[in-house]
Amino acid sequence: MQFVQEPAPALGPLSLVLQDTGRPPVDVSIEYLNGITGNFAVARVIGKGAFGDVHLGIDTISNDFLAVKKMNSHLRGPAATPET
Repeated sequence: MQFVQEPAPALGPLSLVLQDTGRPPVDVSIEYLNGITGNFAVARVIGKGAFGDVHLGIDTISNDFLAVKKMNSHLRGPAATPET
């Protein structure tokens, strides 16, 4: 009898980091974060703190649930401020 090994499920970039804690941090695009949080929808806020709101994210590849903190704008610093 032969056993067929099922392929490993696909993982999104944040899920990969969660699966392997030795993996270095990864950069993800704002488009990806907007997509997994419903554009940081108010309905997806699962927590609030001094540094910002925490939103429920659902990885579009693996369907993993993720917590994504959106930092308050006054904490982001000049590097995150758009050019005028």
